[in-house]
Amino acid sequence: MAIPIGTILRCSVEGDWNNVSEIVNVYHIIKAAGSTDEADVLDDIIEILEALYVILGSALSTLYTINRVRVTRPLESLDVGTAFFADDTPGTNGSETLPLQTALGATFFTQDLGVRGRKFWGPISEPVTGGGGQLTGTFPTVLADAIAFTIQHHTVTNGEYGIGVVRSADNAFLDFTSGVGSPTAVTQRRRRIGVGS
Repeated sequence: MAIPIGTILRCSVEGDWNNVSEIVNVYHIIKAAGSTDEADVLDDIIEILEALYVILGSALSTLYTINRVRVTRPLESLDVGTAFFADDTPGTNGSETLPLQTALGATFFTQDLGVRGRKFWGPISEPVTGGGGQLTGTFPTVLADAIAFTIQHHTVTNGEYGIGVVRSADNAFLDFTSGVGSPTAVTQRRRRIGVGS
């Protein structure tokens, strides 16, 4: 099935920590230009998300495994397919993992001041934070780099894509235009397994 230009894709990065706790991070990505072939689009999504997780790698636990990326077209309730990272363990931080809900946090802004997005990147490990939960060492830069990557359009092998959010009032896609990172580790809401995405 072709993926027309302007299609909104919901990309669920589904993983786990140490085969125990399910961790899902959802990205809304718009197909802005290029090939409309479904396989090409899946390859491009993986290329973008792998690059993002390489940026985040030094903060992420080595026990975090990405099992798959499930891609759907949420406005049409269509399944696009499932794709896989070449390196399914992007974390390079082998230190003690902080509580699993502890993450790097970012708030993203759009052209509509009332519509924002949030990202929680984790699980993170102990050296990421110091006293009071403040990010330490190079980790504020890691977070800033991840934010900068997320707000730009990406031209990859088969096309161009933007990351953003779907405005609930009218299902319009809004690109992230800027973002700010939390100076401290944040707590992400946890759902029961199989609830939400």
